[in-house]
Amino acid sequence: QVVVCTAYAEYSWNDLLRRLDRKENLLILKKPFENIEVRQLARALTEKWHLARQAAWKLQEVEQLVEQRTIELQAANARLTKEIGKREQAEDKLRHDSLHDTLTGLPNRALLMDRLNQFVKRSLRDPEYRCAVLFLDIDNFKVVNDSLGHAAGDHLLIGVAKRLTETVRASDSVVRVGEGFASRLGGDEFVVLLDDISSTVDASRVAERIHAVLAVPFQFGDQELVISTSIGIAVSCSSEKSAEALLRDADTAMYRAKSNGKSRHAVFDEAMHAAAVNRLNLENDIRRAVEASEFVVYYQPIVCIESSKTAGFEALARWNHPSRGILQPEVFIPIAEETGLIAPLGRQVLEAACAMSRKINEHRPEGQWLRVSVN
Repeated sequence: QVVVCTAYAEYSWNDLLRRLDRKENLLILKKPFENIEVRQLARALTEKWHLARQAAWKLQEVEQLVEQRTIELQAANARLTKEIGKREQAEDKLRHDSLHDTLTGLPNRALLMDRLNQFVKRSLRDPEYRCAVLFLDIDNFKVVNDSLGHAAGDHLLIGVAKRLTETVRASDSVVRVGEGFASRLGGDEFVVLLDDISSTVDASRVAERIHAVLAVPFQFGDQELVISTSIGIAVSCSSEKSAEALLRDADTAMYRAKSNGKSRHAVFDEAMHAAAVNRLNLENDIRRAVEASEFVVYYQPIVCIESSKTAGFEALARWNHPSRGILQPEVFIPIAEETGLIAPLGRQVLEAACAMSRKINEHRPEGQWLRVSVN
């Protein structure tokens, strides 16, 4: 910093300063002064300059440090934001996967029950509201897997899911519930939820539309595949049924449609539920009856018309039920066949027939033995 000294000068220093444009670096004295005063002032200004310069250096260092820390913090924030984004994407994918089928992308049973519960709650609030559950099963899907392979079966399921989604309204839902549902592992079952319908007729019309859409052949390379479906329909009503009950009723109606010849639909009624409960009780009773050897064999004689003599017998299974008495084969044989209990049951009947054959032929001469036929 420069000290300009003058005593009572007439010169216009301001004009000079404006021309030099260094007013901040000049200190002007315009009075009588001693030399010592000038030295002291110069020393003080010099010290001030050094201190200001050191402060500027320190400030620059602090600014650089702040800038560096800011850059590092921004980079850390960017990395954190990216990591949070990845975690959110992973959580969204995990949440989506937990509520959707991996093969078709359709909602799974967990999301189905959530939506169905919402429909049921709405029906409780609004007595005029109706919703319907359509339970679909692809007829003979196992044949497709066994003949064309699981890859073709998966391709078929994806095609069915696409057609179902395109058939229903945007407010309705298509769900794949095959894997793990009701202890069946076929993977060929779908559920359609119909929101806000007028009556059962609306649900039946949708079922007919689905039959027509799925009847169009599916193309696998050069090969065409024609399928059919059995559909059970359950409609919400004033009985205040739970979501699980509606789904069970639709499943029961689907089995009725399948037993009536497949490729058709059936609407649930309470008689179906009673029949299903009766069937379940019979199935449990059959398991117990096999273990308790409650099945007995009746022998119907086979008579030779020419000689009117008995030529043999036909062994007929009967079930001596502890509470229902003697039951005919048409009551329990179909259930035993479906559950696999026909094997131990058949073995018991065969052993009884063999024992009877040995007993009746024990004292008969060879060539005159009576035959026992076992179905």
